[in-house]
This record gives sequence, C-alpha cells and structure tokens, in this order.
Amino acid sequence: MKAESLTRSRAIYLINDSIDSFRFSHACYCTSNMESLTEEDKELYEQGVKMFEDEFSALQADMVDICNEYSQGLADKIFIYAANEGMILTQHFYCINLNLYKCSKLNNAGLSAEFDVSKECQGQVLDILNEDIQKIQNLCEKYNKPIPKLMKLVYEPKIKKFNADYKYENQTTDDISVFDNYNTWFEEEKAKLEGGNAVPTGKYKA
Repeated sequence: MKAESLTRSRAIYLINDSIDSFRFSHACYCTSNMESLTEEDKELYEQGVKMFEDEFSALQADMVDICNEYSQGLADKIFIYAANEGMILTQHFYCINLNLYKCSKLNNAGLSAEFDVSKECQGQVLDILNEDIQKIQNLCEKYNKPIPKLMKLVYEPKIKKFNADYKYENQTTDDISVFDNYNTWFEEEKAKLEGGNAVPTGKYKA
C-alpha cells in the first residue's frame, strides 16, 4: 500500500520545533534595543517576528513535503541540502532500511514500490526546492534577517521528527565547491549508518 503523502498543513505543524533554533540564530535582530521600545513598537516587532517565523516555517514545510512525496512517504529519513552562496544548489537523499540512496537510486532500495526517478521528476523536485530557497532569501531580506548560506534539513516521516542545521558563513573556498560539501555530508551520514566515522576530507566546515 502506498504510504500517505505528508500534507502541507501537517508538514508545517511538524517543523514548528525547528523554528526555535532558527529564532535563536536570528536573535540579534532588535533584541539589544527592546528596552527602549514603546509598548506599541514591541507589539509590532513581535507581530513581525511571528509573521517571519510562520512564512519561514511554511517554506521549509514545502521542501519537506515535496521530498516526502517524491519518496512516497516510505523513507526512514529524508535529507535536504540547500546551499545559497550566490548560486543556489539543492539536493536530497534518503535513508531506507539503514542504507542511503541518492534521489536517482531509490529503486535500488529493494522495496515493492516503484519510484519515479526520471530526470523530469527529479528536475521538478529541484525546481521547487530552488524556488523555496530563493523565497527564503527574499523573506530574510524583507525582515532584515541573516540569510542562511547552507541549510541541512533532516526529516523522519515514520516518527514525525524534524531537525535543521543552518550555517551563515560561506562554506566554500577556491578548492571546495558546494558539490564537494554535499558529497561530504552524504559520506558522513553513510559512515554513521555503518557505525564508523566519516573519513576527514577537509571539504566541509562544521
């Protein structure tokens, strides 16, 4: 039986916990001057924070939703990589039965379900992810928030658990590309599943 696809509203609910860590990372906005604000200004500020958080949450939910739909809700973990350093790069990979699979290799997982891993379908998913990252950039600019240079999202559909890691400094150099960092993350997660440690490559800034 095909697993039920994660609905958008359900996805938004599930990622709300991640907003706390994002809010902490953005706490520099106006916090130091809160005491000097009038009650009216504080209320307006709090309304702005909530609007930002709600919109940011919805965009992350959309990213989780499309990847859960792509994997038919059958993955144990969904990994979403999103870099934005002048050029947006997004990718996604999956854990199924303690093995990692890049998005083009889901049919190697040995499940009875057949996944649509056509280039057309992969392109549609990446288009949505890229659009959401651009919208996140626009949202941060609108609310005067720092823009994440790298987002690593991990969602576990079966236990409804979401984690997010944000980096605000460039993660690339002349010798290290966004593709290198994506591949490094994949190898790190693969090593965790194998019970070992990732081989140091020097290609990812922790």
